[in-house]
Amino acid sequence: MSGWRRWGRVPVLSFIVSLTWFLVAQAQEPEPQPPELQAIYKRGFELYRAGKFAETVPVAQEYIAVASARFGEDSAPYANGLRYLAFLYQALNRLDEAEPLFKRALSIKEKALGREHVEVADVLHSLAELYRKQGRLSEAEPLYTRALDITERKFGAAHASVGAILGNLAEVYRAQGRDADADRLEQRVVAIRQLNSAASQSLADAIRQASSGATQTVEAWEPAKLLAQVSQLYQSGKYAEALPIAERYAQIIAARHGTEGTDYALALNNLSVLLRITNRPADAKPLIRRALAIDEKSRGPDHPYIADRLSNLALLLQTTNRYTEAEPLLCRALAINEKSYGPEHPNVAAALSNLAILIEERFGRYEESEGLKRRALAIDEKSFGPDHPNVAIRLNNLVA
Repeated sequence: MSGWRRWGRVPVLSFIVSLTWFLVAQAQEPEPQPPELQAIYKRGFELYRAGKFAETVPVAQEYIAVASARFGEDSAPYANGLRYLAFLYQALNRLDEAEPLFKRALSIKEKALGREHVEVADVLHSLAELYRKQGRLSEAEPLYTRALDITERKFGAAHASVGAILGNLAEVYRAQGRDADADRLEQRVVAIRQLNSAASQSLADAIRQASSGATQTVEAWEPAKLLAQVSQLYQSGKYAEALPIAERYAQIIAARHGTEGTDYALALNNLSVLLRITNRPADAKPLIRRALAIDEKSRGPDHPYIADRLSNLALLLQTTNRYTEAEPLLCRALAINEKSYGPEHPNVAAALSNLAILIEERFGRYEESEGLKRRALAIDEKSFGPDHPNVAIRLNNLVA
C-alpha cells in the first residue's frame, strides 16, 4: 500500500484535555442553568456527551432563541448559547462560523459581567483554543495569558481550570519552539492534576515545587513524561523505541486507575497501533478489541471515539488478510463519523478514503471506490484548501 495513503485517525493521548462545551471530562456535571433553559440544556448535554455533535446544533440554536426572547441579546445566558454553538461548530470543523460567535460572546460577557469575571476567562480560553487549532499562535497566546491571570486570581493556582489553560498554553509554546517554557508549564499541570486526584503531598509544597521548577517524585511525574515520549517518538516515526514506553504507560494507568476506564482504553489503543506497525499483529488484536469493548460500554456504540477504534481494528485485520471482516467495521466507522460530525467533516473524508482503498484493492469495486475517493477529496479541499497535504493524499489515492 502506498506510503501516501493515510488511514483513519490514529489517536495519540493528548497531554491535556481542553475545556469544551458541556463537559471537560465524561463525568463532569452539567452547568447550572436558568429554569427557562434547563430542559434545553439537558438535551444538548446528553447529545454532546454521546458524541452526536451535528444533532446538538439545533438544540444549541433553540437555546439561543429562548435566551434571546427571555433575557435579551446582551445577557449572559444569550452569550452562553453563542459559546455553546461555537463549540459545536468547532467540533464540526466549521471554524469560520465559530469565531464570530466566540467574539460576540466575549463582548457580551465583558460588558455584562466586567473584564475580570471568570466567565470572561472561559470565553477567552475558548477563543484561544480556536486560534491554536487554526495555527494562529500569536493571536492565541495573549488570550491564554489573560484567561490564566483571571482564573488564577479567582480560584487559586491549583484549580483544574488553571491546569487546562496551562496545558493548552504549553502546546502553543511547544509549537513555537519554546520548549523550556512548555516544560515549565507542563510541570505545573502535572502537579495540579496530582493535587486534584488526592495526591499525598501537601498543596503548598506541590505548588511551590511546580512554580520553582523543582523535581517531583518519579512516581508523580512518570506517566506524563512517558506519554510525552511516546507522542514524540510516534510523530518521529520511531515506533520500535516508542513501544516499550507505551507498554510502561499502560501498566501505570492500569495500576492507578484500573482496567475498565477510558484512559486505559486509549492506552491500549495506542499500544495496539504501535504493535501493528512493528509487525506484531497477533499481540495487537486483543488490545484493540479490549479498547473497543471498554469504550463501547463507557461511551456508547455511536461515540466518535468508537469510530477511531473501529478504523484501527479494521486496519489491523487487513494486515492479516481478513478483508471481509474489515469492511463492515469501516462502514460502521464512516456512519458514526457522518452522524457525529455531519457529511463534510475531515474525519468523514478519512473514513471514506479508508473504505475506498479497501474495496478497490481487495474486492475490485473500482467505480464505487472512485465515488468515495472523489467525495473525500471534495471534503478536504473545502476544509483545508487546495494546497494542503491532505488534499495531496486524496489526489494520489484517486489516480493510483
